[in-house]
Amino acid sequence: MGALSTIRNIYYRGSLEYCNYTCSYCPFGRKSASADTDGDREALHRFISRIGQWKHGALRILIIPYGEAMIHRYYREGIIRLAAMPHVAGVSCQTNLSFSVSRFLDEVEEARADVTKIKFWASYHPEMADVTDFASKIEKLHAAGIEVCAGVVGDPSAKEQIRRLRLLLDPSVYLFVNAMQGLRKPLSEEDVRFFNEMDNLFDYDRRNAKACLNNCSGGRESLFVDREGGMYACPRSGVRTGNFYDDSASLLQPSCLRKVCDCYIAFSNLRDTPLRRMMGEGALWRIPERKKVRAVFFDIDGTLTDVQGRIPGRTVSALKYMSGRLPLYLSTALPMAHAKKRLGDVFDLFSGGVFADGGFLCYEDTVECVPVEHPVALDFPGCRITRYTWKGEIFKYAVLAPTVREATRLSAGLEGEAYQLYQEGRLLTVVDSRAGKKNGLMTLCSRLGISLREILVVGNTMHDWPMMSVAGYSCAVMDAEEELKKLSGYILNPDSIPVFFDI
Repeated sequence: MGALSTIRNIYYRGSLEYCNYTCSYCPFGRKSASADTDGDREALHRFISRIGQWKHGALRILIIPYGEAMIHRYYREGIIRLAAMPHVAGVSCQTNLSFSVSRFLDEVEEARADVTKIKFWASYHPEMADVTDFASKIEKLHAAGIEVCAGVVGDPSAKEQIRRLRLLLDPSVYLFVNAMQGLRKPLSEEDVRFFNEMDNLFDYDRRNAKACLNNCSGGRESLFVDREGGMYACPRSGVRTGNFYDDSASLLQPSCLRKVCDCYIAFSNLRDTPLRRMMGEGALWRIPERKKVRAVFFDIDGTLTDVQGRIPGRTVSALKYMSGRLPLYLSTALPMAHAKKRLGDVFDLFSGGVFADGGFLCYEDTVECVPVEHPVALDFPGCRITRYTWKGEIFKYAVLAPTVREATRLSAGLEGEAYQLYQEGRLLTVVDSRAGKKNGLMTLCSRLGISLREILVVGNTMHDWPMMSVAGYSCAVMDAEEELKKLSGYILNPDSIPVFFDI
């Protein structure tokens, strides 16, 4: 038997099985007549009363109805009552936002409820709602201090509405995409690419996860309670472990009949997963816990640019949003002049950075060069050599060899404590041993008085890992090398950074 004292998150579902929407893909929307709500109201009141008697520490509650709850006054009042309880840290409800947001905010104000405790898991349904109206409601809640995530079903026929919704939402609002069930044909590569762009965590929902009871917080930290008080490890586990309303309520050993965690609520309870790590304490609400950072550093090639060397429009928009809120810096193998040419007007959004693999630093009104103390004396027959200088001092050599084998041979001849060497195919880069992206980043942060614990570094290859490894937060882009993604704390494209970080 397990005590309820370890429970910190509770999912609740009453008997409501009616929705005012009639979406073609949803079984609950096909019921044309409103169901009797008396029993559901009584069940909710009983649940709230039990929560009011809770003696086991702080609780977070997510209401997950089979239908639309917020159109019913008793649910709105119930959420306000729960938010007023000192031991309730937060309460959220899944909703289609068809209720009057203005009326709800008036009800919250009248009750003098703490809006910071109230959250919503909102879903947009293109068949039933206008995208502009839906986004406007999200903005109104957001402006009132209520955290919201916005979600859609990954219907390929609705891609334009989904794209429009992402553009209308504030960049800090998480837009999630649920994998659509019952598709007549598999998603195309283009569909998968699109949904991954909209929601960088889409693959977790599309692929699901293997159930692993030993690695699950269900029944230990989280609990699902149904309308009769039945307790389960999660809404999908299928094994009743006790009754929430028994005076001596306690949990049986957590149990689960599932082989696969086939919905977000189920697999978000799995510990030690990339999704759980990235969502943080917001995993319950499906609202990422936004970590506070003081600066963000970006690699350029393959991180800010795509395979064609262009910066996607959504990345430009995100950089503009972020640059107005905190300083952005570059950390790149490119010399500064090349970085300017590569980025164009976007370069002006950055406050400086680490260039030429750490051989050249630029910040505020200051430029620092890390000259190569021991000039390269090797002969490079058949190679094209470029020397990058500042005030007569060489801070980087770029050697383009005729073959990869020759570049490797030259690299072996230069190995030693005097240099840092980077080879990419036929190109060999040589900088001083005091240079490198990592050392450059550390020097720059020291000059600026920014703790390494307070920065985010974004890259795409293992060449970026040394500098990412010393940062408080590391992020690999979606198309990064697999090894880098395994090491990084986050796997996000640049336009998703405002969703996961407090910019």
